[in-house]
Amino acid sequence: MNKKTSLKESSGWAELPTGIFTADGIWFHTTEAALREFADEVIEKIGVGPLVMSAGSWLRSSDTACAIALALLLLVTTPTVAVLLALLLYVIWEVLAPEIVFIPIVRLLSILSGAAVQGVLFVIVVSWLGMTSQIPAVAAGL
Repeated sequence: MNKKTSLKESSGWAELPTGIFTADGIWFHTTEAALREFADEVIEKIGVGPLVMSAGSWLRSSDTACAIALALLLLVTTPTVAVLLALLLYVIWEVLAPEIVFIPIVRLLSILSGAAVQGVLFVIVVSWLGMTSQIPAVAAGL
């Protein structure tokens, strides 16, 4: 195994003949050579691995935004409105996110997308809703 392959594998991505594939299942229809041709200065400064991982976090950000929004909306509105608003946010974010990238919040969304963070948030929210006997909201949260 050469050093280049080892570095890619440790970064969580691999280059295949059909493009770059990440460990979390995102397939980018480009190659490292094409990325270097398009933005060599950026690749040299940041590196392909961190760039690919950040792009993957942003592409998954609609799931994260929807989950966080649902948890918070369940605290302030009815379960039906919370679910509908969270779904609306998901659709809007899914449509707009590839067009508009907010680099400063990529890291935040990457952290918020963690299972532990969302798990703790939902345990707190659903427990609070259960203690206040809001059973429909608990069902929506679950």
